[in-house]
Amino acid sequence: MKKSFLSTLLFLLISVLGYSQLLPSASTSPSKPSVLKNGTIYYVMSVEGDDPQAKMLNNSTFEYAFSGKDSKLAGLVMGGLFTGNMIVDGAANNGLALMSVMGQRKAIKMTAADISKAKSSASNMNDVKITPISGTQKVAGYTCKKVMITDPKNPNTQTVVYVCNNIVPESGGMVDEMMKKLNGFPLGFEIKTNGSKVKIMASEVSTKLLKKADFKQVIPEGYEETTMEKLREQFGGTLGE
Repeated sequence: MKKSFLSTLLFLLISVLGYSQLLPSASTSPSKPSVLKNGTIYYVMSVEGDDPQAKMLNNSTFEYAFSGKDSKLAGLVMGGLFTGNMIVDGAANNGLALMSVMGQRKAIKMTAADISKAKSSASNMNDVKITPISGTQKVAGYTCKKVMITDPKNPNTQTVVYVCNNIVPESGGMVDEMMKKLNGFPLGFEIKTNGSKVKIMASEVSTKLLKKADFKQVIPEGYEETTMEKLREQFGGTLGE
């Protein structure tokens, strides 16, 4: 699978963002606000095709929480072999990334420069073409418009994004740049490439109010603090490129 802006995002979720526990079950409010500015979105990945490596990602889960200037992006991949968590404090302009790869637990304290670079890598949509698709679709109870994204550098990859205008975080954290390009919040992705189809769709949206304590930047016991540069060296210089 060739690298595109979405594969870069997935790479960040899988390889950089570490999480030390299983994702919790979603708790939804019986009344849905017309505009959601504080909540948690839960995504599930499904994979179709014959690629055995891609199939290993099937049923991976992701969580995106946001409140005020705080945001948290977490992933549980391959049944927990890879876990990730990135917490960003938009007001203080710092963050914490945790990752666990087959038992190796690493923590990275992120500066403003680190966050800016990660946001740029996660979106990387400068050269892509965005084409609206007619019609709408409900995703996790929210009406979404659809857009097709094509990348001239990866002509074999086509991506459909389900974009919602009713979810408006004060700070989108790691998806800030993507939201600007898409003119809305992404509630789902369908990526077709080289005979495989990967879907990452929101399964539930929680409107439960979050507190500052939900975004604590605390390194859990058992995690080794490191830097992004050292992490790249450990993984052969390929991390985040």
